[in-house]
Amino acid sequence: MNDEFTDTIHEFSSSDASVRANAVRNLRSDQSLAQLAAVALVNITSDDDETVRETAVDVLENLGAPRTEDVGRLADLLDVKEGDVAYWAATLLGRCGEQAGSASESLNAALAHPESVVRQRAAWALGKIGSPASCALPSLVQATSSDDSRLAQLAKQAVAKIQS
Repeated sequence: MNDEFTDTIHEFSSSDASVRANAVRNLRSDQSLAQLAAVALVNITSDDDETVRETAVDVLENLGAPRTEDVGRLADLLDVKEGDVAYWAATLLGRCGEQAGSASESLNAALAHPESVVRQRAAWALGKIGSPASCALPSLVQATSSDDSRLAQLAKQAVAKIQS
């Protein structure tokens, strides 16, 4: 890892919210550094400071797929009860497509997350992964009957993509 990455991650843990916000803000202009910091960015979406959270979400919205070596760490974040953390972990896993196949079991479990947006994003991500996510088919089929119409729609799309 480079020194700039190490400094940024250190600043993420500062007790000063303005330091944390500036560290996140600096990632807007450096996509390669933002990609290195993807897992830390997902974690910081649960920050106590609204500006820090909003800035992290802004960077994540413009971030492409994370590094393949971060798939396992992102999958671990799907268990986090803070909806933003689990939502962004699922989002980044979906952006990895088939490369996130190893996270399929964790995404399958996230279909039962207490936050509906996380359940929806997990279904979306499983569809992006496609056939490597076949372990989730029973849960996705069940989700197609959900009272949550968005989840049902995303689950139907995921089932179709996994089976194609």
